[in-house]
Amino acid sequence: LRDADPTVKGGGALPASSGCEQQSVAPAGRLPNVAVAKIVRIGAGRARVKLLCPRASHVRCAGTLRLQRLDATTLARGRFALRRGAHATLALRLRRAAGRGAAQVLARERDADGRAKVTLARVKLRRF
Repeated sequence: LRDADPTVKGGGALPASSGCEQQSVAPAGRLPNVAVAKIVRIGAGRARVKLLCPRASHVRCAGTLRLQRLDATTLARGRFALRRGAHATLALRLRRAAGRGAAQVLARERDADGRAKVTLARVKLRRF
């Protein structure tokens, strides 16, 4: 069987690029990574989330944002788009009562090459 495989020459090891799997590694600094404030303000049926797109990013920060309890119950969701170096407060309509305590923000975006990037930030819910 070893002789029938054209990639094995003289019973040696397989070449480095055997074609069985593809790996892609993002270059340093190419991933957008929106920053999320540690405190999310809750009130009047809205959740206010502060976001920051790093100035060093090569592309704008754009994607979807989801506010969840720690048990993954979705409280609110929405979309965002920020220029490089910009910051904004996103007002999301709450789907259910949020309460107080800990939660998490899940931000999904794409880098300059189209690869998916997910940012998960743990936040505190505070009334205003």
